[in-house]
Amino acid sequence: MSNKPIKVNRGEYLESTHDVHIAVVNTEGELLYSYGDPEFLTFPRSSMKPFQAVPVIESGAAERFHFEKKDLSLICASHSGEPIHRERVMDILKRLNLSEEALQCGTHIPHHIKSYEELLNNGGSLSPVFSNCSGKHAGMLTAVVHLGENIHSYRDVNHPH
Repeated sequence: MSNKPIKVNRGEYLESTHDVHIAVVNTEGELLYSYGDPEFLTFPRSSMKPFQAVPVIESGAAERFHFEKKDLSLICASHSGEPIHRERVMDILKRLNLSEEALQCGTHIPHHIKSYEELLNNGGSLSPVFSNCSGKHAGMLTAVVHLGENIHSYRDVNHPH
């Protein structure tokens, strides 16, 4: 079977192409199945988000802050900055008694261009909630608040989270 690259468009323009390499291993690390090059080394980026959400669940934070499946989905994925995503992030922060300023994900133009256009037309400016990683950061803050850790340094390598 030959690999076909995945193509991502932004509007009418081809933004990126992605080759897919999959390796399925057992608990001993033995290769069971593969697609593409199973030895291909890559930086996992957003595919780690579900693993980064584990402490939210295992610590009891998800239960304490009444997380719904929608909340867990948002912290496990990148989002496009649509109103439904931004509102959900802000709702999580509200439950934590935090403001958007607590998010340390930075800002960028959202993939949902209509949201960006509306923001500009209303005289607004980009803020962290538009970041495709704001859900993940809201999740990290949930665990940090639940465990009584420092919210200001949650991104530091030496932070307990």
